[in-house]
Amino acid sequence: MNAGLLGAGTIGFGVCEISAGIPDLEIAKVLDRREIPGLEGRLTKDIGDIMQDNGIGAVIELLGGVEPAHSWAIQAMRAGKSFVTANKLMVSENLPELLRVARENGVSIRFSAAVGGGIPYLFNLLRARRVDNITEVGGILNGTTNYMLDLMQSQGIGFSEALKLAQEAGYAEADPTADISGGDAKCKIMLSSCVAWDGLVNKPDILCEGIEAITARDMAFIKEKGYACKLLARSAKVDGGICCYVEPTLAPKDSVMANIALVENMAFFRGENAGLQRFTGAGAGRYATAYAVVNDLIDIERNADAYAFSISERPIAIDNAAECHRYVARGIDVAGAEELGGGMFITPEISVSEMHALARAAREAGGKPFFAGIME
Repeated sequence: MNAGLLGAGTIGFGVCEISAGIPDLEIAKVLDRREIPGLEGRLTKDIGDIMQDNGIGAVIELLGGVEPAHSWAIQAMRAGKSFVTANKLMVSENLPELLRVARENGVSIRFSAAVGGGIPYLFNLLRARRVDNITEVGGILNGTTNYMLDLMQSQGIGFSEALKLAQEAGYAEADPTADISGGDAKCKIMLSSCVAWDGLVNKPDILCEGIEAITARDMAFIKEKGYACKLLARSAKVDGGICCYVEPTLAPKDSVMANIALVENMAFFRGENAGLQRFTGAGAGRYATAYAVVNDLIDIERNADAYAFSISERPIAIDNAAECHRYVARGIDVAGAEELGGGMFITPEISVSEMHALARAAREAGGKPFFAGIME
């Protein structure tokens, strides 16, 4: 199969390198404005060179952002080309349309690399849902925040210093908002939920709390109490739908989750038959992400119907009032909370929706609240 590549950046060049050693797979044309050594003869600055080439059977999009990635995805599939991407933002913003256009034009769409990078998570989730009733999905789905929280806890440094170190190491962007706000993990838990329960989740209904409010003092307190703080994205079945949220979470220091270090990711799902299954590994990076992209291409080439990324248009309701657990909180007035010292309180079990609403109200009143769920 000949494929066209949109964007020869870090991951795109990795796709070219990996695919070079795979028979019957060729990156025939590459859209990029730069002159890139090693891609001579394949580079083009005209998207039409790829879209109008009948010899190209699939388009790989690694540009990032919503546009023009979205428009070119639609154009490619309407031209009868399958579509592969690692772009969780674009896919999560346009999932119903992308799936519909793929069906209408008899092509495949795959986005394994959009959740977990090189971890074979969505692929195995698709397989699991055939024979199991999935009850829960989620994990540590953002390596940047995990790296920062790990540094803050192990080195006793503050948020700003941890962010600076993450940027210097190349793990955080110049504008880190999508990572530290939880927005990146929100896209990933949405896609995971859609795959797990074969339906469409409304992304704005997912509650999301990032890590911007956490301080060195908070982390020292958490460490003293025998916990590690992680940014957890989680969905679980509840009556009438699912709960679905992103929030800082305290994991016991000897737990698997607490020991996911630095930029490593950990994704999991739980089924009634197979129980808990965890997948750990590199959630980003040139070769890890390119590996997942190339695997998607091979699946399309060799058996497009196997583990297809098919999702129905059935709406999945989110009810975060149905999920309750305890929290550690600072700067938030929660009825029945007990003081732990250092300005920290432990709450009784309250709903996720109530906790996020209380934090939002405290923030709107000029406060700088922090909260983290407690993993029991």
